[in-house]
Amino acid sequence: MSTATQATQPHEIIWMLTNHVVVSRSVHVVAELGVADHIRDEVVSVKQLASACAADPDALDRVLHLLSTYGVFDRRGDGYAHSDASRLLCTEHP
Repeated sequence: MSTATQATQPHEIIWMLTNHVVVSRSVHVVAELGVADHIRDEVVSVKQLASACAADPDALDRVLHLLSTYGVFDRRGDGYAHSDASRLLCTEHP
C-alpha cells in the first residue's frame, strides 16, 4: 500500500470512487442527450439546451455544472459553452 493511500481515510476513498462513477455516468447522459451538438460557438442557456434535448432544465444544469468543474464544458453565467473536451462529444467529431 502506498503512503498516499495510507493517509487517505476510508470514507474519503469511498467518496472519491462514488464521485468518479457519477462523473462517468454524467458524461454518458449528456452524450446520449446530444447536448454538445446543441452548443456551437456561443454560450447557450441551460433552458435552451434542456428544451433542445427534451430534458429537465434543473437536472441538466446540475449535470453540466458538475461536468464543467472537470473541464468537460465551460459554464458562463446561466449557460454553457464548449471546452476542448466537450467538442469530443459532438456527433460530427471524428
